[in-house]
Amino acid sequence: MKKVQVLIIGGGVSGASVAFHLGKININCLLIEAGNIGRGCEDKLSGTAVPKILRHSKMILTGFPSNIKNFIEKHGIKNATNYLEMSVKGSELQKTIAKKINPFVIREYGSLIVADKSRSKKLLEEFKLYKKLGMDNIIYKSKEDIVSLYGKDCNFINGIFFPKDALIDSESYAKEIISCSKIPFLENTKLLKLKENKNNILAFLSNNETIIADFVVLATNGLFIPNEIKGLIKPCWSYIVCSENKGINTSNAISFTNSYHDWTRQDNILRLSGEDGHPANRKPNMNYIKKLVDWSDKEFGKNNILTNHFGVYAETIDELPIADIISKNKRICYIGGCNAQGQATLSYAASLISGILGYEKMNSQQRKIARLLSIKRFIKK
Repeated sequence: MKKVQVLIIGGGVSGASVAFHLGKININCLLIEAGNIGRGCEDKLSGTAVPKILRHSKMILTGFPSNIKNFIEKHGIKNATNYLEMSVKGSELQKTIAKKINPFVIREYGSLIVADKSRSKKLLEEFKLYKKLGMDNIIYKSKEDIVSLYGKDCNFINGIFFPKDALIDSESYAKEIISCSKIPFLENTKLLKLKENKNNILAFLSNNETIIADFVVLATNGLFIPNEIKGLIKPCWSYIVCSENKGINTSNAISFTNSYHDWTRQDNILRLSGEDGHPANRKPNMNYIKKLVDWSDKEFGKNNILTNHFGVYAETIDELPIADIISKNKRICYIGGCNAQGQATLSYAASLISGILGYEKMNSQQRKIARLLSIKRFIKK
């Protein structure tokens, strides 16, 4: 049986980022991925899977998973400020790593939240709240600004532009940072079972290997949910449509309307996703693909559909990621949360894992964010 200090389960951006940070301090690790690094499983595509959609599609956002007002009501102004700090620092961390390993995996076009007539006043309130929380660099956009960006009239009245946000080729990014970490990995290898003991943990794999580890880090984000956090994580289907759409590359845009959509145009391809939130314990509903196509036709005109796609993403029940040790014998660590809008927060959370496992000492800022992401917040409630 092979022995390692840390076994990482999941080769998406979260798992690869954990490997990258542990590799920097020479921790003996092994990473396993049920499919291919950065792509997810082909039988149930993960939220970061990109085999069927354009490469620069994942968003690095410095914002909230829902509107700020709701977040503040759930968590308070102090935690909202801490979350935004984590989001900003996570975005800068991920961009810095990307530029260092391969600047071609990232495109810094910013991001845009837009609203139609029914929500335009609420979006203006969002803008003011972001300013109140210290986001001084954001820019208010008028309808004319939005029309000029997409080259046609649309139903959006106003917007908020975040100039420091980016788009990333998550498949290439995950592969590159694992390569930089020099941590060994196994693809097309699934976790079958974990057996936790007082002094170590046994992981039984689909390739008939058994790994003995001091710790296991689960970065599976909805595709494998341990009993300790069942009910806290919601795996959901996400639907994506890609179509031909000639024009300049645009920032990722998010609709602040009654139905959620996000989109970007890169290399003359429009990627549109949305109609999210349907539990992944039921079969995906392909009618939602048709809804996306109809919405795209209305907003951007009819275009040749290149492909459609559905995959699994996960959210926590309170919108905050989890990055913490979750098991009785303190051998299993979990990292996960919304990987659609949470790339930045999960990237920062991954940098905390070495401290959470006790391999490094955390500073006061890191401890503050670690408390925010701790599973103990659910016990208190």
